Amino acid sequence: GRRTPGNAIESGPGKTSRPTTRSVTDIFIRRKRSAVMSALRSRGHAATELRRLARLRGHGITGWRRGATLRGPASPGSARSFRVKPDFVFRPHRLAVFVDGCF
Repeated sequence: GRRTPGNAIESGPGKTSRPTTRSVTDIFIRRKRSAVMSALRSRGHAATELRRLARLRGHGITGWRRGATLRGPASPGSARSFRVKPDFVFRPHRLAVFVDGCF
């Protein structure tokens, strides 16, 4: 294709269209990026979580736990296990609920 003033690539018969955005190279290597992202902790959605808690109680829904850590084995084809902390866990139903107030 031919470049146009807006940095888009013209498409037509026999031409493919590609996105006009450029990829940005990460400044960290993969292992360092993983360490940085693992250090981030959730905060600031307590009000949303408390509203959800009130709604569960208001509807008489029971059997949940808050702040439970779930661990599991690696999925098929993956060598890594997982560990997550959902906001609400319903163990008898094998259900985890994540509340995202304002990402």
